[in-house]
Formats: sequence, C-alpha cells, structure tokens
Amino acid sequence: MNGVFGLETGGENGKDVEAKGFVGWRLTQAIRAGVDARLQAEVGDEEAALPPVGTPPTPAVRDYDLTVGPTVSWMVTPTIQLQALVGLAQPKKTNLTTGVGVVYASIDF
Repeated sequence: MNGVFGLETGGENGKDVEAKGFVGWRLTQAIRAGVDARLQAEVGDEEAALPPVGTPPTPAVRDYDLTVGPTVSWMVTPTIQLQALVGLAQPKKTNLTTGVGVVYASIDF
C-alpha cells in the first residue's frame, strides 16, 4: 500500500489524496504478477462557481478516479520498473465504468 496527499500550487486551494494497493506474487526477482488498484480523489475542492439560476440539475458524477485489475510488473533495473495493467476504470467527472489497458513506468531514487 502506498498513499500520497498533495496540495495544488499557484494559489489554488485544492487538495488531493491518492492510494495504491498491490497484492501478488514474486515470480522471479524481476517479475511480479497480481492485482493492482489505484484511487485518486479530491478532498478539498477548488471553489466552484454556482450554476446560473434556472439551470436544470446535472446528473451526479464521480469525484474520484479508480483503476483496478490484473497486472504484471517487470523491474528492468533495481530502480526502473515497467508495469502493464488490463482491467476496469471509473474516470473522474463521469458516470462511466469501462475497460482499460495501461502501461506505467517508474523510477525509484
């Protein structure tokens, strides 16, 4: 499990939180397989303008972004990692639940 809390820069008041979890097996020293989940949400929204009077209500949309599914991770070097995930996503500001394929690259230092 990993978690991150962040503040927006540039005079904005937004606050974000992100959590990532992985459950899996180490097949070799460099290759892991399992299930990965990532959740990102705003916990302190920027000030949003109110809609004009008389505007019909809009359907509720998600205020979070979720990606979850089976994954394979390869440690190319001790500090560089590539990861492929094929699963489901619930994008922020939509009502969609859809399939997704994602490739991540990360560097640990």
